[in-house]
Amino acid sequence: MSYLTYRLIHLLGIFTLITAVAAAGTLGLKPREEGDAPRYGAIMIAHACALLFIIVAGFGMLARAGLLREGLPNWVYIKLLIWVMLAAALSVSRRGPSYARLVLVVLPILALMAGATAFLKPL
Repeated sequence: MSYLTYRLIHLLGIFTLITAVAAAGTLGLKPREEGDAPRYGAIMIAHACALLFIIVAGFGMLARAGLLREGLPNWVYIKLLIWVMLAAALSVSRRGPSYARLVLVVLPILALMAGATAFLKPL
């Protein structure tokens, strides 16, 4: 696949991940009801697919750019750490309204940090 295709898949994953975490956070703000299980199920499927798209396309872009030959650049480790935090955000948001609020505040900050790391490539 081309670099552009990997990039589009990566962006699709990012947008889907942010949407899924925001939906879980919003759902976590209200008291749990009996009909919430199917909603959480759909959100969890979207979240898992988004994580898969992000990681596969991200490493595909690294391979296409030739950055995997000498080992991973340090900025990739920062992105992986942010990716792990976003992966955990879904389960954190289900712990209760206070955690859901925290996730909804931290989500845009983590997304901004990931974007800045990708564009600036520090270290």
